[in-house]
Amino acid sequence: MMVIASLQEKIKKNDIQFNILYPYFKEGKNLEEILKQKISIIFFNDEKTSFNYFRILKSRVLALIKVKNDLELICRYFIDFYPNAHSEDIKLIAKVFLSLDNNNLNYFELNYKKDYDKYIKYLEEAKIGFEKKSCLFYNQILNESKKYYNNDDLKCIEETEKKFNELRKIFEEDVIDEIDGNLLILCTAPFIEEKDKILSELKKLISIFKISKNNNKIDNIKNDIIIILKREYIINATSSIIFLFDQIGAQKGIYYNVIKRVVPSFKENAKISFLKKKLSFLNNIDIDLLNE
Repeated sequence: MMVIASLQEKIKKNDIQFNILYPYFKEGKNLEEILKQKISIIFFNDEKTSFNYFRILKSRVLALIKVKNDLELICRYFIDFYPNAHSEDIKLIAKVFLSLDNNNLNYFELNYKKDYDKYIKYLEEAKIGFEKKSCLFYNQILNESKKYYNNDDLKCIEETEKKFNELRKIFEEDVIDEIDGNLLILCTAPFIEEKDKILSELKKLISIFKISKNNNKIDNIKNDIIIILKREYIINATSSIIFLFDQIGAQKGIYYNVIKRVVPSFKENAKISFLKKKLSFLNNIDIDLLNE
């Protein structure tokens, strides 16, 4: 009876280690039922009392699971984005996180609730940060920024965000030419060998920037990115057209004269909108450089 009384008291006071109860709620309803039965036996099959304490324990455990998940995400966010600026915070969060497993259900409330309240404000920021980090465009900019601001986390992320937000212009009508050319080349580099990823990555940008989805516009932007990827090839290829005409002694009709005027302009103006117009013209005379 002494043992039973001791167990009852522990349950009433939530004096049970988190890691003992956690498995019952991790694996699903079957183990929950087993725990419910154990508590019922401890309280001599008093169903109302035992269920009430089961409900309280479950609520406490689920709350602590959420706390651990939140802290883990925030800690990973600091490690990935601000390892220097938040180095002390990383240590404290890790300490709190690890302490929850081997202490009773009251330990967190009594010892670390204030710390959790301090860091929870970073939760949404962390979620947004990891959504961006799943995007190839963002990673390209972030990795480039780290080369210049590797020891200054705050400046690194500030510059990354500034440049990344420039990409919003991709979805605006006829504004892509306003984006820095070097930034476009940097962001589109991963697609040189993986053009099949362009659409999925554009959809990530749409989600991040909260832009209304338009499949036709997405297809057009995909074509713009392919032009960016092939811009140097297009410029070099057009420069060779006249030379090829002259070498093979082709008949120099009206197309030859028009092409001779068009080709030099490719070197003078490499903007996306301009290239699209000239590529369209060349397509009309069966010269398809984009799909070569």
